[in-house]
Amino acid sequence: LFYAKRRIFKINVVYKKKKEEMGVIDDYKKI
Repeated sequence: LFYAKRRIFKINVVYKKKKEEMGVIDDYKKI
């Protein structure tokens, strides 16, 4: 259970990072 929780947390962190990168790309396109 702890391992699964940790894995979900890791996926969330990676997803958040990707989302932020996509946001940066979107901001770059706006300029």
